[in-house]
Amino acid sequence: MTNKIKCSKGYGVITQSVMSSKDISIEAKALYCYYMAHVGDNIIPSATQTCNDLQISYKRFKTLRTQLFERGYL
Repeated sequence: MTNKIKCSKGYGVITQSVMSSKDISIEAKALYCYYMAHVGDNIIPSATQTCNDLQISYKRFKTLRTQLFERGYL
């Protein structure tokens, strides 16, 4: 028996260095993964769409995005 995973939407590749980093929170890693899943798209999701999809506040989004920018991941 073969198990298959059907992908109906985009996917992305993430680096181990980001996921094993002790310098960013688990939430920042989730935001990074979310962005990497949209790399092949023609547009990056808006802050509003990102907050809705990840169920976080805009304030939290800005904090997490700052973590990623300060460490050079975005």
